[in-house]
Amino acid sequence: MTDLQTTTKLGSSCVGTWGTMWTSVPTGFYIDGGPAPGIHLLRIEGCATANTGSQGVRVLADNADAPSTYLGSVGYQDAQGQVWATMGDSAKITLDKIGPVGDVIEGSYVTKVYNGVGVMDLAGSFRVCHVEDENL
Repeated sequence: MTDLQTTTKLGSSCVGTWGTMWTSVPTGFYIDGGPAPGIHLLRIEGCATANTGSQGVRVLADNADAPSTYLGSVGYQDAQGQVWATMGDSAKITLDKIGPVGDVIEGSYVTKVYNGVGVMDLAGSFRVCHVEDENL
């Protein structure tokens, strides 16, 4: 992950999230189901540590089933605890590989994130463990 000033490797799962049930490394999985028409959402997440309040990023893309480029959203918590997010589905998310559960999901993202008083360019790449999908 890169902002204008820093480059950070996020090598942990994020505390209290679906992925921590399966592994301690950054994760990717689909969220499926819910009331009709339902959702099919790819979620990628990684944190600097497994501690509450850790620096981390979440990347979300609807119906992202194959290697391609999608529009989606990104949420980022910086090392000072400030929360940043895209406006709507304005992030460009490129998926290079979507392996089956137990394999990896690889790709990258580029976007602008906002925190109410500022804006930051944010870009990163990911290679995460594809864990069991979450069925609602």
